[in-house]
Parts: sequence; C-alpha cells; structure tokens
Amino acid sequence: MLLLVKQSWKPYLRLIAIANLLYCGLTAGLMIYFYQRLTVWGLAYFVAEIIVVAGLALVELKTAVNLPPHGK
Repeated sequence: MLLLVKQSWKPYLRLIAIANLLYCGLTAGLMIYFYQRLTVWGLAYFVAEIIVVAGLALVELKTAVNLPPHGK
C-alpha cells in the first residue's frame, strides 16, 4: 500500500480535503441543532475548530490541484 501512495497520492489528498470539509459541515449542522445546549465556550471551540479544519482542507485542495501530473 505504501508504494501505491508514493506513486500517486494526489487523489488521497483530495479525498482527505473533501472529508475535512464534510466534517466541518456536519459540525456546523450539529452546532445549529444543539445551539440551545451549547455554552459560549463550546460555541467558541467549535467555531475555532471549523476555521482551522476548513483552512487546512482548502490548503490541501489547493496543493492537490497544483501538483504536477503523475510521472512528471
């Protein structure tokens, strides 16, 4: 499996980025659903987490797009 990833890891990076963005969407949805139960600290934590993870996902997507094609 390691050899496969060394040869072409662009799709894996894109998949991880998409999963991270889906996680952010799920977290935001759960924040809305449980808004009345969350404390200010809880809201702050999840907002900060979404910002960090979404930022990471955008960097991952940008990197995946800018990678040269396999074999070059």
